[in-house]
Amino acid sequence: MGQGHFRVMVLFHTAFLFACAIEPLALHRPFPGLLGYVSLAGAIAAQALRYWAISTLGERWNTRIIFVPGATPVTAGPYRYIRHPNYVAVILEFIFLPLIHGGYLTAVAFSLGNAALLYVRIRAEEQALGAEYQQAFSQRPRFLPKSNSETPGLPPP
Repeated sequence: MGQGHFRVMVLFHTAFLFACAIEPLALHRPFPGLLGYVSLAGAIAAQALRYWAISTLGERWNTRIIFVPGATPVTAGPYRYIRHPNYVAVILEFIFLPLIHGGYLTAVAFSLGNAALLYVRIRAEEQALGAEYQQAFSQRPRFLPKSNSETPGLPPP
């Protein structure tokens, strides 16, 4: 499932990394000072979220959409709060990584392209994961956590 977009996604992510390097060099962008440091912190936070999601999934993590019959949905770690923490990390990466060196055009263009890719990817993934996934995550938002009072299983503030 989802094989049609996978090659596009790989090429897109590769082009993104090249654009992060090329834009500041080609357009002679100076280091943006405070924005660069804030963006570096944002990029590091994105990587921390990504590795939290990956370590929570353990051997289930991969870049393909693979459904294992009988496997229960993972609802621990960052999945306790949102459905797609790895994709939140990718969204943050597409915003912050280019901005470390003033890649404003890369941040905007690739964030828009990433939104289109994630629209296709998430629909394919959620469909492949089936009814048990839908039931387990029906009360969890896709990207932004709810406040404690709105999240099942968490005590109110």
